[in-house]
Amino acid sequence: MQNNGISYAISAALALIGIWVQFMMHSRKIGKREKVYARQVREEVSRESEVERARMILEDDEEDEDDSEDRDEDDITIINEDL
Repeated sequence: MQNNGISYAISAALALIGIWVQFMMHSRKIGKREKVYARQVREEVSRESEVERARMILEDDEEDEDDSEDRDEDDITIINEDL
């Protein structure tokens, strides 16, 4: 009877150790995948933000050019004189 109790305890301890080891190995695998995914997202987001900044700069330049063209047209006065 005592041998059965001891063997059950040893079996339960070994099972818990096995479960713990598998959990740790799986967690490590998931951690590696998450690092790779995070790096990919970071690169994608940085590219998108760079593209957005470039668009904003180009839009600002276009607006400045449009404003300067409007001002030039307003300054020109055509005078017709009949000779």
